[in-house]
Amino acid sequence: MPRRDSGPAAEQRLFLAHAPERGRAELHPDDLDHALRVLRLEAGDEVIGLDGAGRAWRMRVASVERRAVVLAGAEVAAEAPRPGSGGGAPPAVKLCVALPKPAPAEEMFDRLVQLGLDTLVPLIAERSGPHARELSPHRRERLERIAREALKQSGRLWLPRIAAPEGLGEVLGRGLPQETAFLDPGASASFLEWSSKAVEAHEPALFVGPEGGWTDAEREALVRAGATPCRLARAILRIETAAEAALAVLAAVDV
Repeated sequence: MPRRDSGPAAEQRLFLAHAPERGRAELHPDDLDHALRVLRLEAGDEVIGLDGAGRAWRMRVASVERRAVVLAGAEVAAEAPRPGSGGGAPPAVKLCVALPKPAPAEEMFDRLVQLGLDTLVPLIAERSGPHARELSPHRRERLERIAREALKQSGRLWLPRIAAPEGLGEVLGRGLPQETAFLDPGASASFLEWSSKAVEAHEPALFVGPEGGWTDAEREALVRAGATPCRLARAILRIETAAEAALAVLAAVDV
């Protein structure tokens, strides 16, 4: 098989199985096949190793084994403060969303991670379908894999947190951040206006309802808890369209 010739290996961003210890680490199992079969890494090649916790290391391949690629070097190439930690860090955006069906939910999550999502809370609303009421180990693993791929593509350094599905009452019962909004096409307040205040907060939260929309009781509960109803568009949007558009607005305002 001919040697790969697709640009310098140092540009390749790959996830580590763990943060470097004594200057050594192994690739994450999910990246192993890609490293061996597609990149065809060899001893001496350079890569950027990611831990998903704010750091990237410039490393070289020390050895290639049947079921492992061992890396060495561990020179810090980039660092980023945790979102929401202040001091110039981006806001830690928490999205409570009634998940659409699995395929569009995965595509949505990929784009949300690229846009800087910090925490995903699968929300169980009154009109949520069965697919939005549980997060099996298999679906969670799929989302975690998608998040890693989105970080490699986007250049971000922090993996998002994925919470267990929760009912609206459970989420509201713990209290809300000062800057919290929920999308409602009938609201009078503009989401754009709210977003300018939200990015100044450390941990803004956003609620996106199910395909059937919020019930009157849910709207009242959100308002009582301190959330601001906001209109994102004149049209009634799909869940994934609304969530992605809202995160894009927040990302643009934060630039």
